[in-house]
Amino acid sequence: MKTLHEKYGADLEIIALPCDQFGGQELGTDAAVAEFASANGPFPPSTLLTKGDANGDNARPTYQYVRAQTGLGDIKWNFMGKFVVSKDGEVALTEDPEADIAALM
Repeated sequence: MKTLHEKYGADLEIIALPCDQFGGQELGTDAAVAEFASANGPFPPSTLLTKGDANGDNARPTYQYVRAQTGLGDIKWNFMGKFVVSKDGEVALTEDPEADIAALM
């Protein structure tokens, strides 16, 4: 993601949605997540949200939307793929975000 952010700059918004539903691997607090992301990722200036659910009754509206748009059921693992959303709200679940982002640009 860092490479994509460097390549596309302000034309690409990367939104990180931390979730602890995948083996409890997410760092304990939102502050710890933010500190780790700041040191290891493109955040900021992209958007880092607080921890929330990807699946179940308490799933974030963002996850509900992208799952509904792609027909995806529960997200099984945090590295199963990335969602790419166009400015028009079109959603793709991709294993190759760079190719899909390049096509949208």
